[in-house]
Amino acid sequence: MNLKLINDLDLKKILSILMRSFIQLAQIRLSSKQKLLLKKARTLLSSQQMTLTSLAEYLSSELNLAHSTVKWNLRNLRDVGLITAGDANEKGINAELTLAGELLSQAFNTEV
Repeated sequence: MNLKLINDLDLKKILSILMRSFIQLAQIRLSSKQKLLLKKARTLLSSQQMTLTSLAEYLSSELNLAHSTVKWNLRNLRDVGLITAGDANEKGINAELTLAGELLSQAFNTEV
């Protein structure tokens, strides 16, 4: 796609194309556990504040998954920019979904 074509497209169309591509890429690259954890985290974090560790503890209990598996997947979601949270250097920071994480979790919730 050349620059002239981009200039000829309107912003809404460009955003729509990028959004579809973003969702398709996430569908392919995220595991089913990561998609589930992102959806569950969205629901939980919309009503309460918790660190990544507390979120992992809660989700591991609720979904009957190993804590280490949940924590590993949540860290990966943080590392790709879908969740913000503390890390080894910054402890105690509450977890939140980024705008990208919100958009994806909404898209995953509308799947059939």
